[in-house]
Amino acid sequence: NPFLRGQAFTKVVFMFPHVGGKMKIHLNRELLQGIFESSQHVLDTEGILIITLCAGQGGTPYETKIRRSDDTWKILEISQDCGFCLVDIGHFPAKQFPEYSQVGYRSLQKGFNIQDSIVHVFQKGDDLPYKPIQDLETIGGYLSTKENKHKNEKNCRQLYPLTHQHHLSFWCDNQISETELQKIGEACLGEVIQQIQTIDRYKDPCSGRTSQTISVVYQSLDHPVGPKRSYHLHYHIFGQSLANVFNVKLR
Repeated sequence: NPFLRGQAFTKVVFMFPHVGGKMKIHLNRELLQGIFESSQHVLDTEGILIITLCAGQGGTPYETKIRRSDDTWKILEISQDCGFCLVDIGHFPAKQFPEYSQVGYRSLQKGFNIQDSIVHVFQKGDDLPYKPIQDLETIGGYLSTKENKHKNEKNCRQLYPLTHQHHLSFWCDNQISETELQKIGEACLGEVIQQIQTIDRYKDPCSGRTSQTISVVYQSLDHPVGPKRSYHLHYHIFGQSLANVFNVKLR
């Protein structure tokens, strides 16, 4: 739309998005993803995105109608993969809007139940330029500037930050201590890495090389880290940093 091109809005509101029909949960997840991706281009710096869903659809811990995770729209996972933080949440106060009339039940001009529906308020998080550590000599510089490097400029504290656990196996000449691993993680990803633990070791009797498997836990109150983003951080940022610094071979 030529009129909207170049405009920046303080709020984008989408009430009860739905693709229509039944048993199309994957399409509704794609719809949510499209809303988040499109909103990035029209919200101003401090703008908020408001999405209201029927009870149980979003799948957040705030829900009173509990569904299995695979039976929800996974709004937390999708929003954080798109770089948004959930900053507020509450029930839709339908009684305050007596003139509001919702239709679309089974794609018809027919009302649907909005009792216990949830209003989700999102704000765009900082898009931090995470990069792998190149060598041991650069770690000191990364650590000395980490407070500014990983600082949340928007002071955006998100509700219900997701926790992700990934395993990483690699060949190395000598076992790498958890202290050394934590130092690399802190340098390249700051507080996003919550825990690093060695869970398996094996020494090849023929080559003499050591295989080490570690478990890494990712979570952040300040920065959105969805499932896809955590996978990227794990292998392409943290894993590559280990390869650069310790010359390990990722398995």
